[in-house]
Amino acid sequence: NFITEVDGHIAAGFVRPYAANAKEAEIELNVVNDGIVPTDYLVTVRDCSDNIEEGVPFQIVNVEPGEGRSETLVFELKTDTAFSAGNSCWARLQARTGRLFQEVQIMFQDPE
Repeated sequence: NFITEVDGHIAAGFVRPYAANAKEAEIELNVVNDGIVPTDYLVTVRDCSDNIEEGVPFQIVNVEPGEGRSETLVFELKTDTAFSAGNSCWARLQARTGRLFQEVQIMFQDPE
C-alpha cells in the first residue's frame, strides 16, 4: 500500500462574510488536483492572527483530477475578541506524506 503524491493547488481561499463583533468566522478553500489520478490532500489552517484561537482541525480531502473538478472545504475559526480587517491565517496544502504543495495567506476584510 503506497501513498501517491500528486501536485495540487488552492484555487481560491477567502473568509466568508461575517458580522461586526462576530466571535466565529469561516474560511473557505477550493482545492484542485493537478494530476491524473485521484488523491488525498492534507489541508490545514494555522498561524492565524493572535486574536484567533489556535487548534483549527486539519482536514483530509480526496480530490478527483480533471478540468473543472475541485473540492470545497470550510474551516471554522473562533475568537474571544472580534475579527477585523487585517486579521489573517495561513492555509497549507500538503500530500499525506507531508510534502508541501502550497501555502497561502488568507486575509480578513471588513465585516458586513
